[in-house]
Amino acid sequence: MITKTIVLNPLQQMNPRPCMARIQSGLLNTERCSEIKLEDWCRKEFRVAKEAAVPVIASVGITPEEVRVIAPAAEEAGADMLELSVFIPYDDPKPLLDAIRAAKEWSSLPISVKLNANVADVAELALAAKEEGADAFSAIDGLNAGMAVDIEAGRPVLGEQGYGRISGAAIKPLALRCVAEVAHHTGLPVMGTGGGQRRRRRPRDADGWGDRGWCLHRFASPGPRCLQEDHAGNQRVSSEKGLLQCHRSDRRRPFAHTFP
Repeated sequence: MITKTIVLNPLQQMNPRPCMARIQSGLLNTERCSEIKLEDWCRKEFRVAKEAAVPVIASVGITPEEVRVIAPAAEEAGADMLELSVFIPYDDPKPLLDAIRAAKEWSSLPISVKLNANVADVAELALAAKEEGADAFSAIDGLNAGMAVDIEAGRPVLGEQGYGRISGAAIKPLALRCVAEVAHHTGLPVMGTGGGQRRRRRPRDADGWGDRGWCLHRFASPGPRCLQEDHAGNQRVSSEKGLLQCHRSDRRRPFAHTFP
């Protein structure tokens, strides 16, 4: 379970209304972070999440300064892992690398870095994060940026500026490519995110379990304990479903597959 991104001043980061809209093959969203205060997360929300008996990953952000405060608080409240969701201006990785250093300094939890595909080279960014001490990755965040217009109302369907990140099925091919590329170049566990959608009724729909299992499992290798638990579950599902197998040991041929 990964929380919404926890920040120090949620009232200053209020999500505009409406903050989500359905588009063809996906969603537009302008959600920024959790609107729950840090003290409420620590007092109640982490405890409730732990009752589900699953690993809890605390997403923290959005600046290195906030990470210094939130990371140790989340650890003390019972989080099993941190996900760093840090704003990166253009292709400057410095804020993200500073946040990794802060998390390592102020917390003993393993760190997953949320990667954004809105960069020139996502693998290069991942390698820089690995060198700084990242233990795993989640990929990818929503893509910047899209807009949809309500022609009856004569205005954008989203609030505030009118445009937002693109998520959902529309970005699945890009998400899969980024997951594969990051896993190949870094050798670290990758949690596939982005590109999710409601499963269709057809049991063998390529937009259903097949690609979802591929994204969540095939390029995710065993890592920190809480990832290993999820990895074991995905191993079972992929075995039952007969999903594609990826030979990641052959680094010269990163996409060498065998079929059931």
